[in-house]
Amino acid sequence: MELTHPQGSYQDVPAENVFIAQDEMGTQMGVGFVVWQYLPHFCPEVPINMYFEINSQPSGWYMLFGALVARARQLRESNPGVNARLYTRLSPEDGASLALYEHNALNCRQFASQVRIWKPEGPGRVPMACTVVSTPVNTPAEQQQLIARLQQNDITTIDVPYLQRMMTTPHFCLLTMLHGNVRVGEALFWGEGSSCELAAVYTSPMYRRQGMAKMLIHRGMAMLMEEGVEEFTACFSSLSAAQIHLAQAFRAADIRLQCLYPELLL
Repeated sequence: MELTHPQGSYQDVPAENVFIAQDEMGTQMGVGFVVWQYLPHFCPEVPINMYFEINSQPSGWYMLFGALVARARQLRESNPGVNARLYTRLSPEDGASLALYEHNALNCRQFASQVRIWKPEGPGRVPMACTVVSTPVNTPAEQQQLIARLQQNDITTIDVPYLQRMMTTPHFCLLTMLHGNVRVGEALFWGEGSSCELAAVYTSPMYRRQGMAKMLIHRGMAMLMEEGVEEFTACFSSLSAAQIHLAQAFRAADIRLQCLYPELLL
């Protein structure tokens, strides 16, 4: 068994971060890759997050895992004073993979859950000198600009096709909180019937830790309840302290466990 790199990028991952396991006959037995991410807004306590995947037959798994851990340690050396983790995503039903990661000393306690949230009492207070407005995303340029703003705030799960699918639902709602002409933050909701999902929320760095996200979500929920929405859901990750605090603020109750995040602190 030997490891090689591909000739070019693999799924937009640079070749040096991709490993291919081959047997002595040159038959590919598996592939693994690691993606370096700097996410100071999502997880300020551990801002360097290196996501990895391994798709391999059992004979190549350990060799690929060892190579990815070694590569991750090389990548984190560019920022030696910054906390870093190597992590992957796992279905809660995949007991075999969970046992494999636990056997290899990964912490498997981190998770993401779909939850139901409840609106606090009142219509939703907006800070003095701030306003909340609906933001149009009708043109391709407006949609791309929203995606760019979300990505700048470490929200990478929404792309243009997903956004356009949300836009077709009756309760699509994108709210922006403004302080003068400065964008404080945005909240994105979508849904139909009596149900709605909080798909994304962020506040700009200079306005964080002031309860702005909570107030923006509160106002959005109040507006949507006037349209007949009775149930709100969201997805919160245990990797983010900010998301945990929001979950607590809106009395989140678990609906289902969406995924596990086996991790190795580096």
